[in-house]
Amino acid sequence: GAGGRILQIEDAATVFLSSTLLSNGAATDGANVWMSGPSTVLFISDSSVYSGDATGLGGGVYCANGGTVLLESGRIGDNTATSGGGLYLDDCLFNSFAGSTVDAVCPTGGSGVVCNVAASTGGGIYATNGSSVNLIGSAAAPATVAENDADEGGGLYLTGAGTTADATDAWIVDNQGSFEGGAIYARAGASFTMDIADPDCRGSRCSLMRNNFSAIAGGVGGAIAADSGADVVVHQTTLTGNNANVTGSVVFAEDPGTTV
Repeated sequence: GAGGRILQIEDAATVFLSSTLLSNGAATDGANVWMSGPSTVLFISDSSVYSGDATGLGGGVYCANGGTVLLESGRIGDNTATSGGGLYLDDCLFNSFAGSTVDAVCPTGGSGVVCNVAASTGGGIYATNGSSVNLIGSAAAPATVAENDADEGGGLYLTGAGTTADATDAWIVDNQGSFEGGAIYARAGASFTMDIADPDCRGSRCSLMRNNFSAIAGGVGGAIAADSGADVVVHQTTLTGNNANVTGSVVFAEDPGTTV
């Protein structure tokens, strides 16, 4: 219930959430889940981590110092924070296999990382300090990051050399980065890659970046924003319906060393 953190994981512990509802936590960092240390593992299956409220980092999950978060099925959704509404990852691994071709209906619907809000950066996911994010879906059930909201990096905010995000058979849809990067904001040497696993799979059902936007005055990079030496590769992916208020409805890139 509200009033404190729900779950804290450390000392190389492994926690399995199966058919579980974990919700309404409140803390500075890691409102619902706080985890730290190498070999700490959180495994989420057919469960929801939702409605956590962090005044700092990681409304749903805060992970630091070598931990691993595995979202097999279910949702990390409807969480709020200053940065990392759904997840805040500092030197952590996040693998998500969860998602659906059915649009999320906020605040309670959808599967994957959905319907989270960050007041500043990383509505769905904030990754830094060499963290690795892997969205691993299929044509029938794409790994999903949808309906998340932040000032920068509505879906994912990636920063720092060695920080990576790879999306394979994924849907990154309907996210808002009000100022920059509706779906993705990659910066400071971070990298983002999006592709399909099956070369015979074609069309939006396989790899999709749709209806992401940076809509307020001055907004750039409706789908993707990249700067400060970031590296972005998008291959065999449908990009449609993305929008920016000023420029770069699909991509806005700047600064020496940035590649898209």
